[in-house]
Amino acid sequence: MSNFKNLTVKVSAKGCVSVYGLRRFPISLYADEWTAILAKGAAITAFCKDHASELGVKGEGSATIKDGHSAL
Repeated sequence: MSNFKNLTVKVSAKGCVSVYGLRRFPISLYADEWTAILAKGAAITAFCKDHASELGVKGEGSATIKDGHSAL
C-alpha cells in the first residue's frame, strides 16, 4: 500500500485548497469542490471496495478505464 503520511495542505495563489504529496504536482480544488467530494466520502470508499479488482494502485502500473463513471 502507498505511503501518504507526508501530505500537506496549502492555500494556492488562486484561493484553492492544494494537497501536496499524492502526486508530482498538487491536487488543487476550490473549497466548495473539496466539500462536495468529502461529503461523498463513504460512497467513494464503497465504490473503491466494490471495484477493487478493476482499480490500479500507485506504483503498480496504469489502471485501465473499463466502463466509465458511476453515479454517487
